[in-house]
Amino acid sequence: MITHISVGQIPALKALIPFIFGIICYPIFIEYGWTLTIILVCCWIGICVIHCVPWKLRKRLAPSLFPILFSILWFIGGIVLSYHTDLRNHTNHLSNFLDKSSHWQGILKTEPQKKKNGWTVQVEVIGSVNNHTVRQAKGLVSVWLKDNEKVNQLQTGTSILFKNKLEKIVDNASPGNFSFAKWQAKKQVYHQVFLYEKDWKILKQPSQYNLQVYLSKIRNHCVHVLENFIPIKSSSALAQAMTLGIRSDIDPSLMQAYSATGIIHLIAISGLHVGLIYLLLNQIIGLFRIRNKLCNLILLLSGVWAFTLLTGAGPSVCRAATMCSFLVIGKSFSKLPQTLNSVAASALMLLLIEPRWIYEIGFQLSYSAVLGIGTFQPILQKLVYLENRLLRLLWDTTTVTWSAQAFTFPLVLYYFHQFPLVFWASNLVVVPMAACILYTCIAILLFSWLTPAAVFLGAILSGWLHWINEWIFLLSQLPFAIKKNVFIELETCIFIVSCMLLLAFWLVKPSKWIIRYTFLISIIWACSQTLQFSQSLKRKEVWIFPEEKDFSAWLIIKNESRVIFPYKSISPNSSNALLSLNTHPNSIALNTEKDITWSERNCRILVIDDEKSFNNVLLAEPSTYLIVNKIPKKVNYSWLKINRAATLVWTPNLSSKELWKWKKAADSLHLRHHDLKKHGPLQIKLSTDTS
Repeated sequence: MITHISVGQIPALKALIPFIFGIICYPIFIEYGWTLTIILVCCWIGICVIHCVPWKLRKRLAPSLFPILFSILWFIGGIVLSYHTDLRNHTNHLSNFLDKSSHWQGILKTEPQKKKNGWTVQVEVIGSVNNHTVRQAKGLVSVWLKDNEKVNQLQTGTSILFKNKLEKIVDNASPGNFSFAKWQAKKQVYHQVFLYEKDWKILKQPSQYNLQVYLSKIRNHCVHVLENFIPIKSSSALAQAMTLGIRSDIDPSLMQAYSATGIIHLIAISGLHVGLIYLLLNQIIGLFRIRNKLCNLILLLSGVWAFTLLTGAGPSVCRAATMCSFLVIGKSFSKLPQTLNSVAASALMLLLIEPRWIYEIGFQLSYSAVLGIGTFQPILQKLVYLENRLLRLLWDTTTVTWSAQAFTFPLVLYYFHQFPLVFWASNLVVVPMAACILYTCIAILLFSWLTPAAVFLGAILSGWLHWINEWIFLLSQLPFAIKKNVFIELETCIFIVSCMLLLAFWLVKPSKWIIRYTFLISIIWACSQTLQFSQSLKRKEVWIFPEEKDFSAWLIIKNESRVIFPYKSISPNSSNALLSLNTHPNSIALNTEKDITWSERNCRILVIDDEKSFNNVLLAEPSTYLIVNKIPKKVNYSWLKINRAATLVWTPNLSSKELWKWKKAADSLHLRHHDLKKHGPLQIKLSTDTS
């Protein structure tokens, strides 16, 4: 709650804001290392000088200079820490040994996850092997393993030796769609490798006394207990997700239904589950009437972090546990409630450990939800007073849900381009039931030795979870359940979040500075939108998108678009990409005839779809793009020598074998080429003259 709290009462927030700006500005300012060093030294000298001057002068200078100097220090600290935690800046990063290594030595950082045609696992490289010489190397690699018996022996901490060349993870996502490369880059994973059974071997298994191995055995035992006492498979999978964070057995359609109704947080261990564990521990400790605050604090934090470790200590649950720890410590030792300061301190501590967490969607959503609950929820709660306990509980649940959604919906629209419209109905039922489900699961695990009681509790829990799943499926099938294809820019997202914060402060205590800041950010946002609109009026370009086995090419003039090469089908991904580019498709009908040529003043696009079209293309101009959709067997590579001036565009329709041969020939002739399947859509900018 933010009532009667000034900025001076939130010292962690004063440090957090410049520190975050430093992390964000790291790519820009890192080239000015000496300049930053000089500024850093000057700031420290300024602080020392202020401390050495007479008291009267210090009293005048300190209130105005100290905040500025400390903000600069935190800003530069964010840049410096980002530099040192970036693995690519280390001299022994694996990217420096790509052409010098025949084998790699690594340790599994995660448990193998089952995929459609194999397994995926994250490996931390610790050594580069070349001619039986091992050099220290450092870096993270995403490894895909072909399904075989050896995979069952892998676990977190297993040391392996593997070969094959590491490939850089490239961004092949269409605009507005999920980017695997960016998602992995946030984890500092920039390379991947595909391994068959013969390409790797196990060097060493982790010690049986290893904490991760011990916790893994406990989790496996808990999974076995829940599967035995919860008869319905879908209910058992949901119980495992809520209690242990294991979601591999959840049906994809059920996962989609939970996402569409806005309660995906129920099956992802996060703040809700940690908060429920804290409430349970608080009640249990209260029964023993322990008056020592320090003892209570140690017991509470031990229980919260034990649950965190049991669930695998994923990023989301670690964030929630850290936030809970700071809130509990602040509540235990502070005379005044300082919720915002505790939340800011937890965020600052996490970013000091790993600055790149600021870019994680889960990190942003978690703290946005807490900020919304801490600011809006007390205000909404006071609007209606209900004497009935049940009605008051429903109203409190509703206010918490609305407050969290108020601050997270801009981020949801920006990242996922959709918004669940029935979140209030789903959360109204599921959130109160979450406590009953989690506590019942814990009771089953604790009393599994007492078979009749465990069977009885399992039958009740199975019925609850089955009813919840049916309710969620029903809501997700409503025609207005979810709003899709909503694209907003980063500037709009920041503008909405800023307005929500200012509104919260205004509701607590109206002030003139709030009006001034609102007016200022409104002008900045309006200028940004005007600039983007003026640039879109001069827009003229062609986008070539990869389809499942073909391609589609769209001409974009201003904000209007039309398809110029429609083949077989146009996937929803292309439509989403066009919407994310702020275009309005006005021609999406498929043509019955396959056009093979399209020309503009400064661009010519030809489609190579059969042997005849190959033979017709004798000499290409520099502005020609040759879309190779099919390669006849009779055509030889001399055709490439004739068209050295063109840019070759490979479509997903080509087989890997023939594509490899043609790419090798194109590279030998130094031809420009673009693989739609590997590198994603191709943008061709045209002349802005539309007359």
